[in-house]
Amino acid sequence: MAVSNQNPPIAVITVTYSPGKYLASFLDSIPAATDRDAVVIMADNGSTDGVPEQAAK
Repeated sequence: MAVSNQNPPIAVITVTYSPGKYLASFLDSIPAATDRDAVVIMADNGSTDGVPEQAAK
């Protein structure tokens, strides 16, 4: 079985700390920047502004 390398997915890895209103625009910018599928890996550093809830949207 041959594996195709056409348009492999990209990974975006980021660390967050209380990004507030900027998180949504950051996440929205990822698909706007590429035509590939993307996986976002986010490590939160103790934010108190609801990062998990915002990221789940």
